[in-house]
Amino acid sequence: MSKINSVLYPFSHEAVCISRYFALTDYKITTAIIPEKLPVHCLNMSYFDDLNNNDITISYDFVSSINYCDTVIWAPYNYKDIGKYFKEVTEHISFAISSGKNIICLESLSRDILEEFVALSKLYQVSFTYLNFNNGNYNVTDLLELKKINTPVITVVGISENVDKFSTQLYVRDAFLQAGYKVSQIGSKPYSELFGIRPYPSFMFEPNISEKQKILNFNNYIHELEINENPEVIIIGIPGEIMRINNRFLFNFGITLFLSSCAYDSDFTVLCMGCNKINADFLSQCKKILYYKYSMPVDCCFISNIRLNEDSLKSNYADLEVDILPKLLFGNEKESVKQYADLAVFDINDSKDSFIEYIQKALRQEVL
Repeated sequence: MSKINSVLYPFSHEAVCISRYFALTDYKITTAIIPEKLPVHCLNMSYFDDLNNNDITISYDFVSSINYCDTVIWAPYNYKDIGKYFKEVTEHISFAISSGKNIICLESLSRDILEEFVALSKLYQVSFTYLNFNNGNYNVTDLLELKKINTPVITVVGISENVDKFSTQLYVRDAFLQAGYKVSQIGSKPYSELFGIRPYPSFMFEPNISEKQKILNFNNYIHELEINENPEVIIIGIPGEIMRINNRFLFNFGITLFLSSCAYDSDFTVLCMGCNKINADFLSQCKKILYYKYSMPVDCCFISNIRLNEDSLKSNYADLEVDILPKLLFGNEKESVKQYADLAVFDINDSKDSFIEYIQKALRQEVL
């Protein structure tokens, strides 16, 4: 089946995982469109992602770029960087709809704005697909016991937010698919469906469902996936973090991971981390937290070229900022982590064959 020509807009570091792994989707991304307010050197893809090469063109010009596409993929964007940019983006999306373009929306929208775009799309007879956390066809019920999951389960977790956890999930998916495995997967992003992955179920965030029933139903959700799809491996990405960073940057205290970890046994756990200065004591602490709090022994680390900004971590007022490390500096940081890690360390540039081989050995308990 031929791919659907599309553009990715607005493009930023938040959308890098989409551009890296668009081959896993039904879409061919020809152009990534960035804000005109960014400097000219941002017109090079390596500014956003020099860890991976692709043929996507970077452009400022939204109007001209959509002339040759069928679909606009509305990417998530951190609008605090450019305060009034959201209004400009919504105007461009409205223009695209009036120009007969279908929209795949990955951005989180309020109900009012979503209804406006759905109505506009109906007017111009185009599709507006809004991807968000959902339960699929699963119905939450009162359950009494956990069911055994017989298929090997690989879990991807992150030390904190902003550690390329979803890119890691896509890397693991791609590795298993290339190796010929039948894969079922639950993704940590609300737009996981773009890649043929079930999103993490929305009932896990519902305040009117007890923690006990969330755990039991998540277990049953995985069990039904196993029965219906008969996979050879299940990959689960858990939203959120394993712990707070400090007394200011709390995230969700690892609550989502705790509830999820009670629902099933992880056969292989990937710990995602940024390339901040890491020592043996810190890694040891993370492994103990995962083992004793979540019953998840860490089997390997996956390091990203994203680094939490040290100044913002120490500030009492600033938002948590991140730095994107160029390939050379990232390589040096990765080697530094390897010195302290007493387990395998991977990144997206590593051979998928060697990664699969490592997992196979671990599942056979052959990793020393």
